[in-house]
Amino acid sequence: MAKSFEVQPGDVLDLEVYAKYEEPTTTGNNVNALASSLIAAFGLNTTSSNPLDGQQAYNAFNGTFSAGPYIGRVPPYEDGSAPKAYLNYILFNENFELEDFGFDQISTTAKQVGASPFVTHDLLALHVKVQKKGYLYIYLSNEQAVQTNVYFDDLKITYHTGVEQVEDYYPFGLSYNSYSKGSSPKNRYLYNQGSGEKEFLTERVFDLGLNIDLTKYRAYDPATGRWWQVDPKVDELYHWTPYNYGFNNPILYNDPEGDIPPLIWAILAVTALVLDAEFAEAPGTDQSPATRQREQENREEIRNVNETIKTIVNPTNLPKKIVGQQVREGIKKEIGEKKVPNPNGKKGGPEHQKKVDEVTKDMEAKGMKTQKEVKVETRDGDKTKRYVDVVGTDPSTGKKEIVQVGKQNKNGTPVSREKKAIKDIEQVEKQEVKFVPYNNN
Repeated sequence: MAKSFEVQPGDVLDLEVYAKYEEPTTTGNNVNALASSLIAAFGLNTTSSNPLDGQQAYNAFNGTFSAGPYIGRVPPYEDGSAPKAYLNYILFNENFELEDFGFDQISTTAKQVGASPFVTHDLLALHVKVQKKGYLYIYLSNEQAVQTNVYFDDLKITYHTGVEQVEDYYPFGLSYNSYSKGSSPKNRYLYNQGSGEKEFLTERVFDLGLNIDLTKYRAYDPATGRWWQVDPKVDELYHWTPYNYGFNNPILYNDPEGDIPPLIWAILAVTALVLDAEFAEAPGTDQSPATRQREQENREEIRNVNETIKTIVNPTNLPKKIVGQQVREGIKKEIGEKKVPNPNGKKGGPEHQKKVDEVTKDMEAKGMKTQKEVKVETRDGDKTKRYVDVVGTDPSTGKKEIVQVGKQNKNGTPVSREKKAIKDIEQVEKQEVKFVPYNNN
C-alpha cells in the first residue's frame, strides 16, 4: 500500500497502522525487487507531467532503492529479531533530492503462532514535520529475505496543513512578502474588502501582470494608490481628485465598491436614526401644555438637524454621499453642543407606560411579585446603567421573569436602542429578557 503527497513547509503528518506476522518460512524472497515494486505501487513512469509520478520521481526511487532495501543496508537496523516489516515515509525536496526518511518496524510481540492464543496487532506510528517544499511518499513494506506473512490493517494518515497563503501590505494595498502553497488555489479576495452587504467585492487580478483590484464600479492600482477611472460621485465630492482612494487615508477608509468609503455614511446614518427615534411617537393627549410645548420644540430641533444633513447628503442616495467633517460641523452649527432631552423621562411615553401596566397586571395575576423600573448596573455595556421595565418573581421558586417594553420595527424586531438595552441587561442578569412591543406595525 502506498500514498504520495505534494507538501509545503509547516505541514505535519501523523501516520499509523496496525500489524502482526506469522512464523517466517525458509523460502527465499527477492528483496532486490523493492525498487520496481515501489515504482509500481506509486505509479511512477517517465512520461507523466505530474511531478509526483513523473520522470524525476521515477529516477529518485530507482536510484535510492536499486541496490536493494534502504533500511538495514548498514546494520544494525531497529530490531534484528523481528521481521523487516515497516511503516515508511520518504521525503524529497522539490528537486527530488532526499531530505528525510523514517520508518517504524513491527515488534516481536505481534507474532501470531497458530490459531491461539490470539495476539493483538502492533501499532506502528510516525510523525512527520515538513521543513521544505517537496514530495512525501508513504508506504508499507515487507523486506524479509525469506517469505514471511505480515498483515497490515487500518492505515491512517492525518494531514495537518500549514499556512495556505500570506500577504503583507503597504498602506495603499501593494503587497509584499507574499507566500502561497503551490497546491492550494490562490485567494484573489485580498485588500480593500468591505463588510456586511459590501463584503468580498474586491478581486485582485494578476492576469497579464496587471496586479490591480477590480471593484463594482472601478479598477484600483495599489502600486500608485489611485483608481484608473473617474469617481462616479465626482459631482458631489468635487473638492477631491476623482482618482483618490479612501480620501487619501487608507488606514481609516476603504472603498470596496469603488464609489465612496462606507465608514462616514454609516456613522452619520446611525446618529440620525438615534436622534429621530427619540421622538418618533405622537404627543400623548394626557400631557400638560408645558410638556407638549417642550416636545414640539425638540421636534423642531430634530427637523433642523435633518435639514442640515440634507444640505450635504442627497436623500435619494443616503447614506453614500457624505463628507464626514462637514456633517459634524453642520450639526454643531444648528444645535450646538447641547443634548436633546427626552420629555417623557426613563419611564417612556403614555403608550409605553400603558403596556408596562398591562405586563405588570398579567404577572401579578400569576401570583408573582413585581417591580417596575428596576435599575441594573451595566458598566461593560453600551450604557453604564439600564432600567428594566418589569421584573416578576415567583415567591415559591424564586425564579425571575424580566420584561422590557419598547418599540418594534415593521418586521416585529426591537428597534436598535431596545436591542442594545436588552443585550446589556442579559449580560448582567445571565438570563433571557422578554421583549414586549407597545406599538403595532
